[in-house]
Amino acid sequence: MNDFTQDMGGEKSSKMNSVWPNARLLLEQGMDKGAFNWHIASLQAEVAGDQLCLKAQDQYAMLLIQNYHLKTITDAVLASCRELNIEDCKLSLSAKDSVISCPLTSEKPARVESTALNKRKTKSENDDEFGKYLQPLNPWNTFDNFIVADSNRNACMSCQDMVKGVDVGNNFMLLHSPTGLGKTHLAQAACAVAAANNQIFAYQNAQDFGSYYSSTVRNRKFDDFHKNYRSVNIFIVEDLPFFKNKEGYQQAIRSIIEYMINKNGKVILTTNAMPKEILKLSEDFKSLLESAVIVKIAPPSFETKLAILRKLNEIRKYEISDDVLETVAHNCSQNIKSLFSSLYSLAAMSVNENKVITPDMAKEFLDYLNKSIETEDALDFIKSQLCSIFGKPLEELLSDSRAKDIKYPRNIGMYLARTLYGYSYPQIASAFNKKVHTTAMNAYKKISDELPKNAKLRQQVDYVAEQVVKKYPIDKAAQADVKKTA
Repeated sequence: MNDFTQDMGGEKSSKMNSVWPNARLLLEQGMDKGAFNWHIASLQAEVAGDQLCLKAQDQYAMLLIQNYHLKTITDAVLASCRELNIEDCKLSLSAKDSVISCPLTSEKPARVESTALNKRKTKSENDDEFGKYLQPLNPWNTFDNFIVADSNRNACMSCQDMVKGVDVGNNFMLLHSPTGLGKTHLAQAACAVAAANNQIFAYQNAQDFGSYYSSTVRNRKFDDFHKNYRSVNIFIVEDLPFFKNKEGYQQAIRSIIEYMINKNGKVILTTNAMPKEILKLSEDFKSLLESAVIVKIAPPSFETKLAILRKLNEIRKYEISDDVLETVAHNCSQNIKSLFSSLYSLAAMSVNENKVITPDMAKEFLDYLNKSIETEDALDFIKSQLCSIFGKPLEELLSDSRAKDIKYPRNIGMYLARTLYGYSYPQIASAFNKKVHTTAMNAYKKISDELPKNAKLRQQVDYVAEQVVKKYPIDKAAQADVKKTA
């Protein structure tokens, strides 16, 4: 090899080493921040000659990239190669012993045919239609990342046994807990195990199931609907209470669950309410739900919350002191999501303000945060009480419908949110899915004007207010502010 050839080879090697950093920058600028952080930021690049290999953390992360981000990555690498005048770069994606070649062309690559990832294949238009209503998975939500304690040990072990084929005597499980205690983490961890074992599964929230069924009814594709679900081994659906007062959806999912049980498939439903607490379920559907194994997640202890914070602090390399973590565990609610949010917020404060977070700073921040959360929960509770008292589904209450039986309870809710808790009109409008704050203003005025002359309305408003205030005592200062500005 002559000197010129060596120089050219060295120049190309230098350029090849720049391909992924340039492409990564393009991806970071063009992608959703969350998607980039979860899927792209962890990729490790290795260069050997004209080969660029991107290494994923594990097989599951590789499957996610193949199915959701492969085209975006190849486009970015191709753009980087053109910018560096590289014509013969070869790209591959790997995880452990698996390696796939990723052609650098401007054409859209075919989606990966994998029986492991939510059955998202590209064999037919029918499969593509089904895929639109399946939920993506969060790579963080694995059994390895789940902190096991007395409050959740049975739920964690039951989910693992279910997907690993351990005979538990019943293949139908209801995973029950209040919101934010880890149901979604365990459901998605079960999916991750299924993916690793090449099992075909479908993971959805109840709303997406309902949307797919509605699409099926509109397009008269019942054979495709049943074929898709009957081809899976594991069926996991989140948010059981969504099916309340929806007889068509109840009948559809009941037929699928019964089929899965009969063919020895696995079914997991998550719920924040027991079947007997969910109004307007058909007797057949309620009877089926009562045949399931009910597994409960209890609120975490202080020790469990602290263990979760320590693990997250270690993984994220936040360097938050243990004293601060203990302060967060003591002062944060029992909702696991709020633990995550609190730690993220404190870490961001430390970086942005160039401060070392102290326990006192953490306590002051959490006091502010808890006050905001309590107010938000009160508004959510108002909406849930309206749905229960007036017998209306939440989606109807939040819809654009101007029907009297929908608008009437909605106006009461807006009035109480303003009167009891001092919400601003924009906050109220947003909470009720309205685009302009004048909607909330008009609702407040209408109820205020009508109350003195309508005894039935006064009775209804007082009753709803009584139920809400029992759980969320009113803020006298907020009420005073409302009277001043009303």
